[in-house]
Amino acid sequence: MRYVTDGGRLFELYGPYAQLDFGGFAGLQYGPAVALRLGRNNVDDPVVSQIHEVPTTVEAGGFVGYEYDNQGAAAYRLRGSVTVMTNAGIVYTGARVSVNGSLWFPLHQQVFVGAGVGASWVSQGSIRRITA
Repeated sequence: MRYVTDGGRLFELYGPYAQLDFGGFAGLQYGPAVALRLGRNNVDDPVVSQIHEVPTTVEAGGFVGYEYDNQGAAAYRLRGSVTVMTNAGIVYTGARVSVNGSLWFPLHQQVFVGAGVGASWVSQGSIRRITA
């Protein structure tokens, strides 16, 4: 979901992840981000239940990205971003860095469909505290 605030800021919500853009709708984008990192415990699967429990926590940080908005005959949006998050719920120390890219096509003036790819790197402090 993308929503433009009364102050002209772009607010985006993707499941348990939200960001507020202080940049433009196209071009350079940047701002704060927050996410709900869902945990895992009391798993019914016998194999997965052997893995340590992971507590639910809140992460906070920021993002920087770029969006190219092509309004030509074949309209599309091409986006890329880097997000750096750390734990706001004091469950782990360290950081998580994510790199994402996506391509969006309009189905209607206010409805887009898209696909993307992403990868994350987690610091040793994040792994150690979550698995402890």
